Amino acid sequence: MLDRFRIRQDRSGAVVISGNGRGVLYGVYELLRRFGGCEWYTPTTSVIPKIPRFVVPAGTDIREKAAFVTRETSWWPIMSDPAFALRRRMNGTRAIHRAAERGIPVRPALRFCGDLWICHTFAKLCPAAKYGKTHPEYFAYNNGTRLTEGDPQTFHQLCLTNPDVLEIVTSNVLDCIRRHPESDIFGVSQNDNNRRCQCERCLAVEKEEDSPAGPIIRFVNAIAERVEREFPGKMIETLAYQYSRKAPKRTRPRDNVMVCLCTVELDFSKPIVGNAFKENQAFMKDIVDWFKIAKHIYIWDY
Repeated sequence: MLDRFRIRQDRSGAVVISGNGRGVLYGVYELLRRFGGCEWYTPTTSVIPKIPRFVVPAGTDIREKAAFVTRETSWWPIMSDPAFALRRRMNGTRAIHRAAERGIPVRPALRFCGDLWICHTFAKLCPAAKYGKTHPEYFAYNNGTRLTEGDPQTFHQLCLTNPDVLEIVTSNVLDCIRRHPESDIFGVSQNDNNRRCQCERCLAVEKEEDSPAGPIIRFVNAIAERVEREFPGKMIETLAYQYSRKAPKRTRPRDNVMVCLCTVELDFSKPIVGNAFKENQAFMKDIVDWFKIAKHIYIWDY
């Protein structure tokens, strides 16, 4: 597991051991925190005590490893200061993408592609501005019409059972990977609205899968299969969000697909577990169901 570290006191003194650069830094900061009383609250607010001697007790042997491969937050001090992010053990793309600029020789645990960020990428991958007038059938059929007008994020979705849409999106994803070989994860996900496609073919897939996530996972799996042939090791990320939060009944995400499960509807005034609010109870079922079928889960917590 990356980011693990060990702090050991032996005859030569205190030793920090790790398999990578972030783990070494985490170990040093933990050493300073635990035995020196240091703490870092913001990039400009720290507690660094003056002590006569820095003592690590004999026999000390501390081992820590990360519970999650990647960890980040949208809190601006974390996103704007990679050194502070490392002190707080944040290792996501937004947290330490500027590390190299600051002379810090580490990289994110998993690097999301900037051209296809973590969410709402259908508008980029098959834009209505390019195809809406000539091919309205590429876009969601909702309430009796094809949605090609208005703001892409708030009005558009794609028809995920249209083979031409699959080919266009796949081609654009592959081109993006060729342009950004340094990235690990490429987002292919619904726009930020509830206007999913309700054409006969998409509804038929939803019925088979007992979830609107069914057409999405089948669509993303087809792209991920093509990606794996040319770019083994690259991952496709998609959303389980709003209408797509419920896991499909039949189709499992491929091993190179990451599902981003979102908690936007939840009541956070109390712990999620044991909360009587219906959305919290539904989310607990959804997260269990996704973990049964998906190898990679990313939690977007609000």
